[in-house]
Amino acid sequence: MQSYDQPVELFESSDYDHVHFDEPPPRPIWIAVQRGLTDRLGHSWLTLTPLKEPWIFDELVSRADVGKHYFDIEDNLGFGLTREGIDNFTMNLTEDEKECRLRGRFFHLTGLVYKLYGAINRIRRVPIQRHWGVWMHIDSHPRTPHHAVWIAVLPDGKKFVAGELKNSHTSNLVAPFAEAIKVYEAEILKRRGDEIVRLIEPGSSTPNPTKDGLSIKDEFEEHGIYCRPGSKNRDAGILKMQGELQYDPSAGTYPNIYFFDDLTGVHHEMTHYVWDDWAQKASYGRTDKQKPKDADDHFIEGIHRILLDEPECPGMEVDDEPAGAGARSTANSVTGY
Repeated sequence: MQSYDQPVELFESSDYDHVHFDEPPPRPIWIAVQRGLTDRLGHSWLTLTPLKEPWIFDELVSRADVGKHYFDIEDNLGFGLTREGIDNFTMNLTEDEKECRLRGRFFHLTGLVYKLYGAINRIRRVPIQRHWGVWMHIDSHPRTPHHAVWIAVLPDGKKFVAGELKNSHTSNLVAPFAEAIKVYEAEILKRRGDEIVRLIEPGSSTPNPTKDGLSIKDEFEEHGIYCRPGSKNRDAGILKMQGELQYDPSAGTYPNIYFFDDLTGVHHEMTHYVWDDWAQKASYGRTDKQKPKDADDHFIEGIHRILLDEPECPGMEVDDEPAGAGARSTANSVTGY
């Protein structure tokens, strides 16, 4: 028997037939133990309340060869737990905590910022029509790879998140990413650079003393990518996105923003963008934090800033749109809503 507070090296040196993890293990320990199961084709079991270690959801729950069994606290009623005990415990929980502690659902998902995002928002890729407006945003960083995201705006006001790109250069240089942007726009979006409204991370204008005061924004301009700084108002961006995602068929309300289903990076962020919380040891007496965690947000920050820029399809009314290209008088021909 070993515990998670032991050095990971202690898990590396044994062979196992069967291993049981009680509560979520850190990923390095999981990997070390999997090595020990290899020789004997051993098996692992995990019993847990999914309060932490979101890698388990990403890497294990999605696998077809992994058996998943969810149990509700009600399953233990009469088997060690009473109704009074369950009700007393439930009274202390937030709605998100109830999903995790009572229903066994992953807590990092119950804390999602965009809970309304789902299958209805994901649509097949369609060609970007010449008369649609196109906005893009560059999330620039000195070390973390630069990210770019594109949104197409239709005459009826609906928005399609239509593109994503991450700098693949090992040194995160601007020049190759700028060229990759031009290729992506020409080959995937079929648009010229001068047809696209460009925004960039507000901090990109900070002069870099190691490059004679040249900022990241200046570097992009040297390579023909001219942007203006986007908004710094993250909270307004979150509210704007939540409004775009509103969905209530009973009231005839359908989303105003959709995402091409081949954008894996954007999809990952939309399903992992969560509210921040205080460290457990420092949480006593503090209310919930009112900001998301500073992670899984490179594309999302760009979407926020584009939405705050009030993107539009210039010079056209809904009735002017060519048949079959986008909106009809009653519904959008791509989304059906």
